[in-house]
Amino acid sequence: MSKHFTLLNINHMHYKYLQRILSTLALIVLISNSSFATSTTVTNGNNSGAESLRAALIDSTTADTVFFDPAVATITLSSQITIPRDVVIIGNGINETILSGGNNTRLLASNFKIYISSMTNSDGSNTGQGGALFNGGKMTIENVLLLIMKRQKKVVLSLQQEWIR
Repeated sequence: MSKHFTLLNINHMHYKYLQRILSTLALIVLISNSSFATSTTVTNGNNSGAESLRAALIDSTTADTVFFDPAVATITLSSQITIPRDVVIIGNGINETILSGGNNTRLLASNFKIYISSMTNSDGSNTGQGGALFNGGKMTIENVLLLIMKRQKKVVLSLQQEWIR
């Protein structure tokens, strides 16, 4: 009888939690200028209002982390969300968290440090720079799928300083 040793045995559910932990640790390294960071969970797919992504980002403080309730699958925006400070946005996976512009609007814009992970950004549109995302600061994108970004004459992604994994 031979013995087999498994150094690391992680099932899919544990992998998602491990991914969140590692993403949060990446946030600490990326945005280290606030010791009062908190986390917020988006609990609905509404364009705006209480507990929406827009409210979570606008009401965030520097270095906050925004997570998504597993019940929130798709958020369709009627206008872009302008992020007013350094923030981390962590979805539940590229097939589980989808941010859509409905082919009518850019999704996110910011001039700050932004970290986005584990989600899909789809159907963004803008006549200027960045059909999906515009960032004049530093944006880190990890495990993010960009789909069908409608643009006219410009790029899908407009980043001054970027780090895409």
